Amino acid sequence: MSGKQQAEDGSGHQARHCEDERAVPMKTVCGVHGAIVVTRMTLIVVTAGAGMFSLLGSGFVPVPLQNATSTHYQGSPWGPGETIDGTTAGVFTSWAVGKAPPNTGETIVWETVSDLASGGVLKLDLYQQEDVASPGHSIGRLRLSYTTDNRSLFADGQGVGGDVSATWTVITPQSVVSTGGESITILSDNSILVGGQSPGRPIYTFEGVAAVGGITGFCLEALLDSSLPSGGAGRASNGNFHLSEFVVSFDTSIGSDVPEVVTNSAIISLLLIAGTWLSLRTLPRK
Repeated sequence: MSGKQQAEDGSGHQARHCEDERAVPMKTVCGVHGAIVVTRMTLIVVTAGAGMFSLLGSGFVPVPLQNATSTHYQGSPWGPGETIDGTTAGVFTSWAVGKAPPNTGETIVWETVSDLASGGVLKLDLYQQEDVASPGHSIGRLRLSYTTDNRSLFADGQGVGGDVSATWTVITPQSVVSTGGESITILSDNSILVGGQSPGRPIYTFEGVAAVGGITGFCLEALLDSSLPSGGAGRASNGNFHLSEFVVSFDTSIGSDVPEVVTNSAIISLLLIAGTWLSLRTLPRK
């Protein structure tokens, strides 16, 4: 198997698709005092559904959410509250945006039940596993943010025309993977564009850094894109989408002092050493 990184010309966009494992053949490295023979080296590359920070730390803890609020939904029973009901898959268990083209971008926000005490690493899982919808009703372009505003200033619990206004800080994507194996492109505005195959009901795992504490809420913007069906925000044939659950986890043990953008090559060289097994033998110089 192999991992790969793709970069698009001149735009700064990066498409990432990672598979399970890369095995590196035996190699001899010669030096002044002898030679080191690497008899076996295995690099564990980020697997679909497991972000890069997930490989490093096991300290992720759930972040309870409340008061889901959206700018639009297609009607009962598809309200925003379905995204935090604890049901990741099933029937009538998602926030759904269904409109006849022309589509409009929509936003959903959530409050945290309590403030996140300090900066750390965020893991955001987007479940798109509504059984009523035909396969492929996943979000095609999105952007994620957090706020430290007082909870009284946003998220009024409404599903249509809800109050989603706050001082939002866009989260820079450090790692984005999907169980569906789609191509992921990180755009210059730190939004994510999903392309390639359109699998049945994928889960997106997004990881990024929260450099500050006191987070009180999260925001997901479903953004229009001309590359998506009907110019919508979703990957269904009419540009619609379903989000069945939004799950946030937080880890302060890894720390927030990491580069803003991490490429797959950096993941391999800096983060996957823990998954590497080396058998080394020093040979005397001849």
